[in-house]
Amino acid sequence: MEELKAPEGYVKGLPSGISVAETGELQHVQMVDRTTKIEISKIHAPQDTKMPVLDMDHEHPETGEKPYEREVVTGDIASYTYSSVPGAKLALYPARRVYSADTEKYPKGYYLVKTQDTPLVWEDSNSTASNPVWNTAEWNSENEPAYFERIPAGDYLLEEIETPEGFVTADPVEITIGDQSEVEIVCMKNDTTKVEIEKFFTDEHGEKVQLSGRNLAFIRQWSMQKGKLFTMRMARRYMMPVFWHHLRAALLRIIRISAMHLKKRMRPMVWIFHYLAGRRMGRKNLQPSQLRR
Repeated sequence: MEELKAPEGYVKGLPSGISVAETGELQHVQMVDRTTKIEISKIHAPQDTKMPVLDMDHEHPETGEKPYEREVVTGDIASYTYSSVPGAKLALYPARRVYSADTEKYPKGYYLVKTQDTPLVWEDSNSTASNPVWNTAEWNSENEPAYFERIPAGDYLLEEIETPEGFVTADPVEITIGDQSEVEIVCMKNDTTKVEIEKFFTDEHGEKVQLSGRNLAFIRQWSMQKGKLFTMRMARRYMMPVFWHHLRAALLRIIRISAMHLKKRMRPMVWIFHYLAGRRMGRKNLQPSQLRR
């Protein structure tokens, strides 16, 4: 017995041999169809270790063009955690193949485009004829990968609808679910936002000269030596103490200057107070005859 076509979301079962015995009893034969399975992860990882940057301060080493676009390393691979990124809203869309002769841009010879603007809707593995259950391929990422069964075999596009704070929206991921019962693993990589801070002044020749500061040096040292990425969350974490430190120092300086001015204005009154207090103490030591005088 052979299955010619499996239902959507199931893998075609293997052929089964049947032996019919010469008996009047009911003989039972079973063929098992397994469901398709997929596990989708949203992880903190770089989509590419290099990115184009428009350099506004330097000239091209060969053409002298300013500004010019150059490639820079986004960060050491070890600086990423490769752990799950919670809080992202993802959706899976049915897609079709568009074949292209540009093998440099499309190494597989094709690329995928969505066939509809609404996420995939498929029948759940626990669905029955009397109680059908339908699922929508739209969910929020958590600390654990998302696991789905019985998604029909075919091509799909995984897109990120909402991005967590401090992360960059990932590019769509092309997914092809095959006619197999093994779990297919798919990862969508989320990179972090980055900022580079420089402190400089312009000399008499109009050239920018970089300055080194204690706080900026600490951030650069922490960022480079520890192998961490300087994100906006880290900026708030490390720049706010610096801000409050300078604000406290400025307030103390204002109080100190105000106290000095107040002391100068109060000095004549202090002299008068000491003079009157001294005369009073002197009068207490005088004799009665001197008091009459």
